[in-house]
Amino acid sequence: MKKLFFIAVILGTTVFVGIFGYSYIRLKNRTPEAYFETGKKFYDQGKYSDAILQFINAIRRNDNDRDSRYYLALSYLNLPDLTAGVNQLRKLLAIFPDDVETNLKLGSIYLQQGPRNPLAYPEAQKLAERVLDKNPQNVPALILKGNALSGLKDLEGAKSVLEEATRLDPKDVSVWISLGSLNLQRKDLKEAEKAFLTARSSDETSKSAVVSLASFYRLTGNSEKAEQILKDALARFPADRAISNQLSDFYVRSGRSDDAEKVLRTAVAAGNDPIPALDLAEFFSLRNRQEDARKVLIEAKSKFPESTELAMKIAENLLANKEPQPAKQEIDRILKAEPYNPAGYVLLGEYRQIVDLEARFEAEHND
Repeated sequence: MKKLFFIAVILGTTVFVGIFGYSYIRLKNRTPEAYFETGKKFYDQGKYSDAILQFINAIRRNDNDRDSRYYLALSYLNLPDLTAGVNQLRKLLAIFPDDVETNLKLGSIYLQQGPRNPLAYPEAQKLAERVLDKNPQNVPALILKGNALSGLKDLEGAKSVLEEATRLDPKDVSVWISLGSLNLQRKDLKEAEKAFLTARSSDETSKSAVVSLASFYRLTGNSEKAEQILKDALARFPADRAISNQLSDFYVRSGRSDDAEKVLRTAVAAGNDPIPALDLAEFFSLRNRQEDARKVLIEAKSKFPESTELAMKIAENLLANKEPQPAKQEIDRILKAEPYNPAGYVLLGEYRQIVDLEARFEAEHND
């Protein structure tokens, strides 16, 4: 009997070692391309934390894997983890300094940072010029350079660069929007309006063109035109966040909160993702209507149970109302789904602060 037991143990151990060994060899022999393909599938599904693990494994096997490092950067940026994303883009440029896509992506990030950090504008200009040195007719690089020069207050230099971009590609909406913004900065309202109108006529389906034109009319005091443009656009694109937010903000600033709420509720009803619900919940939260905000979030969660964005908002709502335990459940779900998401750890820190305060209060009360 002991002999049979011993044989069974040996057989079981052999099978286990064989399975483990096969799995280890299989993982060890996976190519960078296989990891990239798996990571790209996760990336396309919006599962950025899962994608990050796959891209990191690909890079470990081939440090010069351009696509894996680029999509690793994009995955971090989508979490969002700006520091990690920028770090990966810089590493990529250290290996491939002339990579056009990476130069333009990093340049656009520097451009966005410019209003808070003016030193970012020269960096954006430098990256644009690196692309233009190889291809002087690269329109996105011209736009990046023009906007960087605008941030540096070289308005005439920016105008020259952006006008060159319009000559090269007169149908590019973004260059007309950039030119309109520049002319607004130059206080040439006639030319600014002309550029924004050209952007809209260049592509009637462009939502950014509509929002830019409406913003121009709002800034210049033509409220009627702004409202009509946004209402027409919302009728065409009822679930578009940029348009609904612009129109609701217009109504809020005009003292028409009821109209703003209607716009946001329409967006929620028409939407096929949780983002409009997040906007409506934020609208309620800013007006201290926390119960209404929570109701919207819970309803959205029933439709989009996997949404970490909703989980974060629900956790924030619960923490704001000093309900740490149900908030912890949402935080755990966030970190399980996206272990690299820094926002989840921020919420976890807030949860621990509330729990610690409650424990101290209880201890002092008992004493």
